[in-house]
Amino acid sequence: CEGQCHLILHVAPAHRRQGVGGQLFDLAHSFAQTRNATTLYAAYRETPDAPAASFLSKRGFQVLERFYPSYLDLEAFNPSRFEECIRRVEAQEVRLTTYEAFGDTPLHRCNLYELEQISRKFQPFRDVQGYIPKPYEEWEEEFLKRDRSTIFIALPPSEKYIVGVVTELEWYFTGTHPNWCGKGIATALKVLCIQEAKRRGYKRMDTENHEDNAAMLAVNRKLGFVFTAPEVACTLKMK
Repeated sequence: CEGQCHLILHVAPAHRRQGVGGQLFDLAHSFAQTRNATTLYAAYRETPDAPAASFLSKRGFQVLERFYPSYLDLEAFNPSRFEECIRRVEAQEVRLTTYEAFGDTPLHRCNLYELEQISRKFQPFRDVQGYIPKPYEEWEEEFLKRDRSTIFIALPPSEKYIVGVVTELEWYFTGTHPNWCGKGIATALKVLCIQEAKRRGYKRMDTENHEDNAAMLAVNRKLGFVFTAPEVACTLKMK
């Protein structure tokens, strides 16, 4: 984000409370000032003994937002429990498939790009500038590295555009077109993704959601994801 400097500060446990972290912070703060930064950004895991919480608070940082990481034990996951999620979506004449099966064409590629950008635009983040769409050429360069058999998509009856996507098997992005939210598409696509990961022998699946993304947090809880310590993002407004 323009005007923002990100701070990552680690001090070995044996050397904490000796002023090392404070000196390092002062250096980072001076660096941000010389770059005319307007905001200094830092984050920490919210555990009961997290030393960063008081360290950052004493220096004027304010909590901005939280992200909730979670994981799914694929060996314990039972796909049959969620077959109804898929049937419910298919009953709405929405076809669930892979991008590979749909077929790669210039039009299909553009449709996927447009869906990903509009979905990301509505992702919840706080106190930052509006989402800036990734240039198509940059997106396409990354797309060409993907395994198209692990891109799961949802198609409306016309099949003229794509209304939902899960982008891959690991740390994937789940997106649904705003006009198609609330129909169970994201859940169904995630079930297909999890089934394929399990079939390929994956043991665990990790993801993360913003605290304001109530819909995806609910989906992940429904699917059995286990939530771990939140990541707390903090900001310090530079004078």
